[in-house]
Amino acid sequence: MNADLANLDVEKLKAKAHKPIVITMVCVVILLLGLYDIPEFVMAYRSQSWPTVKGIMKEVELHRKDYREGSATSFEMLYGYSAGGGHIGSRIKFQQPMAWSDEDTIYLFEHYEQGKPAFVHYDPENPAESCLISSPSISTVFLKGTLYSLFFLIFYLSFYPQLPEEEVEAPEVKEEVLAAER
Repeated sequence: MNADLANLDVEKLKAKAHKPIVITMVCVVILLLGLYDIPEFVMAYRSQSWPTVKGIMKEVELHRKDYREGSATSFEMLYGYSAGGGHIGSRIKFQQPMAWSDEDTIYLFEHYEQGKPAFVHYDPENPAESCLISSPSISTVFLKGTLYSLFFLIFYLSFYPQLPEEEVEAPEVKEEVLAAER
């Protein structure tokens, strides 16, 4: 038994012992990112059944940045509406992108002009919670879920499965063959 302990590669054992910890930490991060995204999707889904009230667009600002690969557009909108008192909202939609596509930019400019009326969806339980567009984006959920899954899979495959190292034993050489070679 002492001979077996003497042959152990301690560094290899330490490396193997830390791998489940790394996998666990990566899983926790992926889980937290997923949990961070779920409330936005739930609110977008719930907003489909919210009542609609007519409001007015108070401010519409466009911010456009040009990059080597293309351009990105972001909006800042303020709208006023009356639902259980006067409220000011700024959310265009739940699961809002960091930058809008050109098609979405054209749509927003055509439908939400400063000083013009706009339909606002508001939460009847909390009238200060509102949005202009009430539709959950299943593609966003699918995309993020796919990215999180790929991220997890890459980490998992980088550590597991580990094939056991096989020790190849030298074939037995008969003493007669050894004597003949001498």
